[in-house]
Amino acid sequence: MLFDFRVNFYSDSCCILAVAYLIVGTVSTVEAKAPSAAEVEKQLAEVEGILKKDPKDIAALDRRIAGLNLLGRTREANELCDEALKIESNRGFLWFNKGYCRYTEGRWLDAITFFEKASTYGNFDGLVLEAICFRKLGKFSECIEF
Repeated sequence: MLFDFRVNFYSDSCCILAVAYLIVGTVSTVEAKAPSAAEVEKQLAEVEGILKKDPKDIAALDRRIAGLNLLGRTREANELCDEALKIESNRGFLWFNKGYCRYTEGRWLDAITFFEKASTYGNFDGLVLEAICFRKLGKFSECIEF
């Protein structure tokens, strides 16, 4: 299944790009449409099948976390991130998702910490959100550096 996304990098939709990529593996910015909740639930069911066979399949865990975030189930996503980080702590996408969970909670400083950690592991999906966090904190000079 292929979802297409148009990304406005000045809003939260950059997160949709990141998580959608992990759910479906392909993203195109030509024709954008966010997946419906039913489509995400279907993908999550497929991922569950994979995780039943191998609960430590890190790629499947990534996809599950991404889907949970898309559905707004950030508490579950955060808990699963913690479990996945015990398996592979150098995975940038997991740190990005930890940051995203904090971002959605309005915990700007915590989010920045996790987005920076994600960057150290090669995941730069949180950079725009990191800049937004700086703006929310009134740290405009740090925001401009982005």
